[in-house]
Amino acid sequence: GRTRARIAGRALVLTTSVVPTIAGQRLVISLAAFRERPRGLEELGMSEAEARALKAMVERGRGILLVCAPVAGGSSTTYYALLAHAASAGKTVYSVEQSIEHEIPAVAQVMLEPGGPSPAAYIAAGMRQDTDVIAIDGLRSVEDVHLAVEAAGLGKLVVATFPAADIASGVHRMLELGAEPHSLAAALTLGVGQRLVRLNCPNCSVETDGALAARIPGAPAGLIDRSGSGCPNCGKSGFRGATAIHEVLPFTEPVRSAVGRGGNREEIAGAALAAGMRPLVVAGLARVKSGDVSAEELDRVVRYSDRTE
Repeated sequence: GRTRARIAGRALVLTTSVVPTIAGQRLVISLAAFRERPRGLEELGMSEAEARALKAMVERGRGILLVCAPVAGGSSTTYYALLAHAASAGKTVYSVEQSIEHEIPAVAQVMLEPGGPSPAAYIAAGMRQDTDVIAIDGLRSVEDVHLAVEAAGLGKLVVATFPAADIASGVHRMLELGAEPHSLAAALTLGVGQRLVRLNCPNCSVETDGALAARIPGAPAGLIDRSGSGCPNCGKSGFRGATAIHEVLPFTEPVRSAVGRGGNREEIAGAALAAGMRPLVVAGLARVKSGDVSAEELDRVVRYSDRTE
């Protein structure tokens, strides 16, 4: 279950989990700070054009808006930003979530419970409700994917997160799960891939030799790379804060064709690049140019040096 409490003057969210054991009930209570509102799309590190494309899809779109990121890659933050914008645009939203990080009053939020109805059962129930947007924070099974495709076919917008390294990997994994290629291709309308990168501490960032920066695909000659050296302001880590880098892909006919053929990750990625998608490494390069992110940190996240050796 989930409830709110005020302890020592702080608003907290308490999430409880009770499991029967041979010695009795085992109770775990998780405490987290209550956050009144999700961040807006503009606050997530997206470019203005990327945020505008997502807003337009939420306001007028149909089909599946797929958010792909590794575990702990920030996909839930983007998910809640999309839900909040849909609610503010007057859409009726039904959301199925593994855990509820933000309460959005205008959204019907369902929290999954261990041993309770499956995600697919809640998705199917949402399809029978009068709602504009069905949202699923965590597609896991082929049944979940099939229902998301079916909901998109009914003219609804489906906002779904899926654990994957990038958009092409996510779509390929959905095909490997058993999604029907032509149906999936017809349902997908917009994809978002993202990774979290740590920001250089502004108080101690210094220039590096630039050797690793020069290997970033598309890096200009003489690119200046900066990284944090460590100071008391950042706890000697060299980092202070984090942001996300994104790739946003409208599923045009050539991209849908690659998916409909059941193409592998490379074929789907190639079609996405030909359609003009700015990949994660290029989005990261913009952050390196601005001095916000080091080339080493970008390499840790997207491993571009492995591709150029």
